[in-house]
Formats: sequence, structure tokens, C-alpha cells
Amino acid sequence: MNWLIKVFSYIDLKIFLEIMAQDNIFFKKVCKKLLCEFYEIKNKNIDNNNCISNFLNIYPRINSFLIHNVDYSNEILCQKDNNTSNRYLLVGNPSDNFIFSNNVLPTYSNSNIPFSFCMTNHLNNIEFISSNIYYFEFTIDKIKFREEFFNEKLIVGFVSGMFNSNDFNFGDHFSFGIDCFNGIFKHDDQLFELPRIIVPGDTVGLGLEYVEKNKYRIIISLNGERIYFQHSHDYIFSNHILKIALNLKLSKAVTFNFGDKPFMFDIKELINSQKVINICNNNFLNLSFSYDLIRSEKIYDNNIFFKKRIINKKIKNESIYNLSKKLLEINTEFNSNEINL
Repeated sequence: MNWLIKVFSYIDLKIFLEIMAQDNIFFKKVCKKLLCEFYEIKNKNIDNNNCISNFLNIYPRINSFLIHNVDYSNEILCQKDNNTSNRYLLVGNPSDNFIFSNNVLPTYSNSNIPFSFCMTNHLNNIEFISSNIYYFEFTIDKIKFREEFFNEKLIVGFVSGMFNSNDFNFGDHFSFGIDCFNGIFKHDDQLFELPRIIVPGDTVGLGLEYVEKNKYRIIISLNGERIYFQHSHDYIFSNHILKIALNLKLSKAVTFNFGDKPFMFDIKELINSQKVINICNNNFLNLSFSYDLIRSEKIYDNNIFFKKRIINKKIKNESIYNLSKKLLEINTEFNSNEINL
């Protein structure tokens, strides 16, 4: 972290709030500078109606997928435009492996909820919102850039941070999301049909509304309109640290918008920041602030420690997937604020 930002985590919170109360204008200037540094915002105006809340609830945004560890034979490239939107292309051989977001989603072990959500509004200004919803969109190109291949697939969703690229069966207890070209939502080993299949040219929005601790409501939009599907339960329950998962088995590029451009769907209409769901010691203005609870690679590496613990207890290692089920026994410890990373 930039030392200009990190130094603020060493200031006593009471003293900081006293300074802020004495010179609110100065604080707003400092806050704007820090937010720009923290979120790497350049050459854009900022709309910040509640700088105190946004500063206290700051959370590093997801802005890319990790592709540096992808096998060369299954290579995926990322193209960025001037607005930093990410366009992903499969240039290698198709694979059933997943890639994951650089950061995990806010959760009770790493963030206050509501948290500060950074997005671009329709005036092309950066806007900070105290949000109980995490949301992003992706658009499938209409034109293919390579020869089409058999059984093309695009799966986008969320998975527990404890898994690697092929350690899980998508749509099981540990993962959920959209199988685009089959037009289904997968969750808890069940398939739920969407109103229609998703086709090239569509823009899909996917989000999680934080209802209570470990309790979520799924949000799906299609070309700017929210869509609904029949689900066996109104909510999704998960006590895992979640990250975004992508299986790109496609002859067309897919562009992801993590808030760098205006969303097609007006997600602000659904955001409710009045209810405080979680207060976390990993707050930005706290000595406990740690990227080890935010970087998805760090979460996975830490989980290896627990897998070794299980193996050392001579639990039968049938597969990483079955082994990971045993982690539910110590999942509370895995998600603890006091975990030593």
C-alpha cells in the first residue's frame, strides 16, 4: 500500500475524528486525495456526498481477473481500453478451469458492511456509495475473433476463496452463478432456469445483496433490466469468503465492467445503506487492516495451511474437493478476524 495512505491507519481514531470535526473542509480535501490514491482514480471528477462514511468503510475494489498463473496452452489475454475496462480473450486451447478475481468480496472478516462501493455514474464521474450490494457487468462480443469450437461455454459466478481453478464442481455447495449459454443459474447442486438464454451481444449484470450476516440475495440483470427466476429459496446462505469465478471457453471476447464505466442497469435503485450489518476490525483506520484478508491469492494460500492440518490428522484424502468439505468443521476459524496470516 502507498505509504501516504498507510500512514493514516496509524493515527488514533479518536484523534483523527477530532481533527476532522475541527476542520471539515480540510478533511474532505484529504479524503478525496486518499480515495483517488487508494482506488487509482485519474482524470475523473469525484462525486462524494458522504466522505466520512466512504472513508471509514473503504474497501479495495475488484478490478481484474488473475491470469498470470494460467497454463500457456490455455492462455487468456486481457485488453484494456482508456477507461480500464477489461476485455478477456481465450487465445489458447479451451479448458474447464476457472480464473478468479484479484480480490475477494467484502465479508464480515475483512470489511464493514455497508462498504464503500466505487462506480462510474452516467455523467462519467466517479461516485462513492455506502453499499450493501456488490455488483458488476459483463458484455459478450457479437463477433468471434477465432474459429468457433465445440461446446463453447461461459460461466460467471462466485466461489469460496479456499478453492483453486479446478478444485470444485461449479454450482455445488461452495459456488453459484450463471451458465450463460444454457440459460441456467446453478446453486447447491440444483439448476434454475433463467427467463431466456444469454447470447452474444448481451450485457449481463451479476450482484449480491447483503441481507444479513452470511445471508445474500442474488441480483441478475440483462441488457439493463433486472430479471427474475424461480428459486427454491429466496436467499443464498454462505459463510465463505467469496471471489468471482470465470470459465471462458469461447471464441468471442468478454468485457468486464467493475465500475470503470457506467453500468447499464441502475444498481443504485436497489442499494440500501441504512442497516449496519457488520463492523470489522479490518477497517482502513485500524492497525488490523491487512491485504492478506482481501487478496484472493492470499486467501487461497492460507487455506493450504488448513488442508495440511487436515491431512496431518490422517483424514482420508480422496480428492481436494472432498477434502475441502472437511474445512467446514474449521470454517469459523478460517473466517475469524483474529486469524494469523
